[in-house]
Amino acid sequence: MKKLFTLSVFIAITIFSWGQDRNTVRPFIPGYKENDTIRLDDFLKIKEISLSNKAKVESFVLVYTDNGYDFMMKGKSNTLNEEMKARLLKFKARNIKYLKIAIKAVAYKTPQNEEQRTGQVKYVLRIK
Repeated sequence: MKKLFTLSVFIAITIFSWGQDRNTVRPFIPGYKENDTIRLDDFLKIKEISLSNKAKVESFVLVYTDNGYDFMMKGKSNTLNEEMKARLLKFKARNIKYLKIAIKAVAYKTPQNEEQRTGQVKYVLRIK
């Protein structure tokens, strides 16, 4: 009886966690996986930030760390704006080879017209 109860609890947990994993919406950059290294020039040419559920990105926050400080830039669409591109291009003049970035707080609208936010996705930019 104890084994049957343990088995049924294990099955219930497995089914619940599988359902949670399938319904999780993840942001990504088409053609790249999380933690990939992307050349800066290629990153600046990216057309859009996408979601795993095919919804349209309404806004996002791009975060990078410079000299121990986190800098955040908010985008109001699914593409990089000119301010983001200009700030990232400044790293070419400095003696930095790699820069870690994160795309956070990606907002999108559900079919019920409710605004939802996703988690974050991290990448490494190769500057030179």
